Amino acid sequence: MGIACSGVVEELLVELQSAEIIHLDETPWYEKGKYRWLWVAITSTIVVFHIGSRRLYRVCRLATGVEHTKLKALAKEILADWDAVVACFHHPQLPPTNNEAERALRHAVIARRISYGTRTTEGSLAYCSVLSVIETCRLRKIDPWSYIAIVLTQARKGIKHPPIPAAC
Repeated sequence: MGIACSGVVEELLVELQSAEIIHLDETPWYEKGKYRWLWVAITSTIVVFHIGSRRLYRVCRLATGVEHTKLKALAKEILADWDAVVACFHHPQLPPTNNEAERALRHAVIARRISYGTRTTEGSLAYCSVLSVIETCRLRKIDPWSYIAIVLTQARKGIKHPPIPAAC
């Protein structure tokens, strides 16, 4: 289910880029017993979770010098948008708190305490994909299980998933 939902998350990431305000937060997470971070980006109609490193800026700076073309391009893109990441420090009209993102992480924190994280990178991708789809559907007042059932049915047939419907 999680891997089938990962394509949906790719589309949510594109949609997320056009949002005016994005709340970001992170919480510790364990993957293969290693200390990682569970990140969340949330708007009024989109939620995207990601498990990875906290040192995004440093990694991006290092990646601008690698030979791998796609990695270098991604790193440069993130660095080009770095001002958006720290915008709240320079623009007092933006929300001073991160409560929306913190609330979005609450259930994942409880799950982490019970499960001690994920065991594989694929498991992390699956977990984040399902969580992203469920929470985005919830924000849009759409039944997540009906939508996920369609995604799974399409994936089993080798058909691309439908986009998550817009908010009602």
